[in-house]
Order: sequence, then C-alpha cells, then structure tokens
Amino acid sequence: MKVAIPVESDSGLNVPVAKEIERAPYFVVVSLKGEEAEVNVYENVPAKEKKPGLIPEMLSALGVKKIVTGEMGTRLRILFEHYRIEVETGVSGTLEEVVRKILSSSASQS
Repeated sequence: MKVAIPVESDSGLNVPVAKEIERAPYFVVVSLKGEEAEVNVYENVPAKEKKPGLIPEMLSALGVKKIVTGEMGTRLRILFEHYRIEVETGVSGTLEEVVRKILSSSASQS
C-alpha cells in the first residue's frame, strides 16, 4: 500500500509533517512492503500552482491509497474520497515518527 504524507521540506526524515496539505511544498509517498518501506519525495506541483483540487488526482496517479495529514478541508476530503484515497487527519510530528507509526500499524494488521 502507498501512503502519502505532506511535508515542509525534502531534506530528510526529521522534517515536520505539514499541517495543511494545500500548502505543503512536498509529498512523501511511502510504499509499504511487509515490515519495510520505500520512500519517494515529490514536489506538490498543484499547491505551487494554486490548484489544490488537483492534489488527489496527482496522488491517485502515483498509486496512493491513503493520505495522513494535519488538517484537511471538507471539499478536498470529498475529492480524495472520489479517488478512493483514505484520509487520516490529526497527524503531527516528524516524517520519521509518522513513518514509524505507519509501519507499526501495518505490521499489527498483518
């Protein structure tokens, strides 16, 4: 499963998770494979171009099935649901902390 996490920077695992998906400069896409994860960073082009409504389409094209973020508005949540991308809000901390939680949750569901 692929999980997207909006982040404030592309400079490593200690970067903070972005509070607002619409303004995050980057997304990290974590591909879960058992107890391991492959991590790729993508520029949040729709946000840069002031077109946050295109974020779900972009992430869907990357194969993302879930997004974890701090906050998300109702309109954007509806768009993610349209693309069948699960939404989890209320997430904070560093990228490393969030990835560890995702891996832990994935392992306990196996």
